[in-house]
Amino acid sequence: MIQARPWPAAEVGCGARLASFFWVESLVRSSEQRQLLFDMDQHVMRLRAELGETHTAVIGLTGTHHNLLRQWADTRKRMRKRRAAPSFLTPSGGLTRSGRSGG
Repeated sequence: MIQARPWPAAEVGCGARLASFFWVESLVRSSEQRQLLFDMDQHVMRLRAELGETHTAVIGLTGTHHNLLRQWADTRKRMRKRRAAPSFLTPSGGLTRSGRSGG
């Protein structure tokens, strides 16, 4: 059963109608931790504008932000979903002679 579109869309007279969809999944599960990282990043950007990229406070806070992100990131699920490399890739990640490299 075809339902009516919930948005207005004119009929395609010539050519084609293209559509896409996507979703975003955060590496950090906790909304509180994401908010802290966002707030810290906003403050670091303001300090960077006032003090410059090479100021020790800017460098230190940027490092702390990155360390918190690494600590709070949940990458286990992504590691399980990782697919096997295509057969034309060598274990080192390079292309074989029979692969797409043409060589």
